[in-house]
Order: sequence, then structure tokens, then C-alpha cells
Amino acid sequence: MGADNPFFHRGAIRRAEDFVGREAEIAQTLGLLRNGQSVSLIGPRRIGKSSLLLHLTHPPVRAAYRLDPPYSLFVMLDCQELAGSPPEEVYELMLDGLLEAATTAGLAVETATEPGTYRALDRALQQVYRQSVSVVVLLDEFELLAANQHLTPYFFARLRGLTTKYGLAYLTASQRPLFAIAAEEAVLSSPFLNIFVTVPLGLFSEAETRTLF
Repeated sequence: MGADNPFFHRGAIRRAEDFVGREAEIAQTLGLLRNGQSVSLIGPRRIGKSSLLLHLTHPPVRAAYRLDPPYSLFVMLDCQELAGSPPEEVYELMLDGLLEAATTAGLAVETATEPGTYRALDRALQQVYRQSVSVVVLLDEFELLAANQHLTPYFFARLRGLTTKYGLAYLTASQRPLFAIAAEEAVLSSPFLNIFVTVPLGLFSEAETRTLF
């Protein structure tokens, strides 16, 4: 009889029960996010960055750090979809993700009549903040957002401003460190970059490798 192949050919791992390892990186990342610290996850292509971000969206994974609903809302955006989007589309997708997470957590948030605006996103975050709920925005493939020519330093300054007003934290995933991305993409203003702590993602430890097999 043939056995089921437990390995994935391509694509991120989406089911928590299929995820293996990364315990140290998970503990470090969630510990930082719990304190409102934004995190930059970096690692080479196909090392598992997207899988890790998706794993962190599962509430039971975050429960030990009180980052599960209703204490915290995690909103994940795939920046591949935002590579050519204007600021309004980015704000709208962030708002949509926030409202979906709030609904799932049973939080009451009034919807805006003009969802594709910074003001609508700001108003929703204010409502969440008043309920003592933290918000983390996960940005996968962050290089593509940084390279978006429709986004200006003012856009990223606004994203930074949300961390000050509402304790919002960001978790980005990229192949290169943010300072290296900023060297090529002028839109990334230094105030936005200064809020991040870097967490490298490398090869599995020997113990994790044996667990995987």
C-alpha cells in the first residue's frame, strides 16, 4: 500500500496541523508583537516565510501570548496583490481585513460609508482601540509594496502614524532586510523603517528537521 506524501511541492502551508518547527522564531515574534513592537521577518526565497505568517493567523497559535481574539486581531495582506495599487485600495483591503477579523472576534465596529479612504481605516482602528484590542497587520512579500510607484513617503508615514495612535504593529516578510529595500525604493521613509525589529528565518535546526521527517 502506498503512503500519503506529507510534503508539499509548492505553495505555503495553510493548515496548522501540517506546520512543523519554527518554535524559536514564533516565540520571538509573538513576544515582540505582544509588546506592540513591529517585526521584519527576513529570509531567502522558499524558506517558509509565507507559511510562518499564515501559521500565526491561527488564534490557538497565539493564545499563550494573549494575542488571540478578542485580545488581538491579526490582518494579513498579500502584497503581490498590491504591487500596482493606489493608496485607496491598500486602505480598503486593510479595512476589509480588519472588519472581517473584528466580526469573527465578536467586536462591534461601525462600517464606513467611504471604505477606500485613510479616514475610514482610522475610524475603524479607533473603535477597536477603545475596546482595548490590539491589531497586527501582516504584510507578505513586502518588497512588492515598497516598490509600488503609486505609494509615496506620505503613505508610509501614515502607516507609521497608526502605530503611535492605536498601538498598531506590523509584521512584514521579505527576502531582504528593510534597510536594503529602502536603499532602492525611495518611498520608504526612514521613520517607518525605524519601528521594526528584524527576525531572521533560516534553515531548520537538527531537531526540527528530524521532527519534519
